[in-house]
Amino acid sequence: MTIAAATDAEDPALPAARRRMVIIFVAMTGSIAAGLPIVFLMLYWPGIAFAVPLILLDLGVLALHSWWFRRSLRHPKTRPPQGYLVLAAILGTSLLCLGMFSSPLGSIWAFGPALLLGDSLTRRDRRTVIASVTGAVLAAFGIGVLLAPQPPGGGPNWASAAIAAAYMAVLWTASFNRVYWLGSMNTLDTSRRMAIELATARERLRLADDLHDILGHALEVVAFKSELAGKLLPAEAVRARGEIDEVARVARDAMSEVRALSRDRRSTTLTAELAGAQATLGSADIELSVTGDPAQLPEESQDILGRVLREAMTNLLRHSNAAHCSVLLGYDTDIAELRVTNDGVPATESGPDTEGTGLAGLRRYLNERRGRLTAGPGHEGTFTVHAELPVHT
Repeated sequence: MTIAAATDAEDPALPAARRRMVIIFVAMTGSIAAGLPIVFLMLYWPGIAFAVPLILLDLGVLALHSWWFRRSLRHPKTRPPQGYLVLAAILGTSLLCLGMFSSPLGSIWAFGPALLLGDSLTRRDRRTVIASVTGAVLAAFGIGVLLAPQPPGGGPNWASAAIAAAYMAVLWTASFNRVYWLGSMNTLDTSRRMAIELATARERLRLADDLHDILGHALEVVAFKSELAGKLLPAEAVRARGEIDEVARVARDAMSEVRALSRDRRSTTLTAELAGAQATLGSADIELSVTGDPAQLPEESQDILGRVLREAMTNLLRHSNAAHCSVLLGYDTDIAELRVTNDGVPATESGPDTEGTGLAGLRRYLNERRGRLTAGPGHEGTFTVHAELPVHT
């Protein structure tokens, strides 16, 4: 599907608007191109031998002009085909020559060739336009001097030739500018569609990051606690039952968060994430130390830093055999800071490829909010996730 077709499919009003535009412009051009010859024939009747072929040639010019106008609506970036240029040159030259030869007022027939000249110059470079218009003006003046009869009062026929040349120099812009304007309208349609696609892709990416945060962390906790419950049975059946109940609770919470996300009502607090991390790590006998009070951080930072802490806990459970994890919270007048460091990272997990899509999505999420996220291995098998966020963005 082309971009124009896709745009029309998204906005049903566009094809109707274009059809109305075709009718309006063709009616305007047709009324002028047909009205001028009628006025001329009423003022000066050249005889049936001239009138009939002049009318037929004028109708051919209007039909060719209307065909190209309609085609330029559907394909605004294309040039007229070679067959069109040949036919336009034949019809335009024939109408101009016969009109100039028919009477001293025959220069009025130059209106038709001027329209075809504007059509023929669609999507041409500036040099081609200048050379073509200059050549057409000189040709019209030359044809007028050679073929136009003398005025009724006598004298040279250069006045009629000059009028024909002026028509060719000016009236071609009526067609050229209209086609250019139509191309601009289609460009705006394309830009609007691209903006819609970018907004849609951005929203899908945001939802994908959020779903990764929710389900990745929840399923990691479910898997971890299921393994822990299996190790505890049957020696510690009571504790195993508690762990299995915790698995069910985490799964239910994940489903609730997914439903809230679909309604754009989901919120995350750093305090709640810290409590969840304390419970999860405590059941795995992983020591968690927290420095700083999450309640002191601004509300606008709670959701974002809560996501960072959740992803850090997911990575800890998935990629390490940690015995200790430290969380450092900092806040001054401008920057809110979260630093999560855990040990127990195997040597094979210390390379540059250990960062998954979750951290990459969080980095992009913080960058959009003028924040910064760094993550990587440290000394003696540690791994640190560090997030900084302006609090008044």
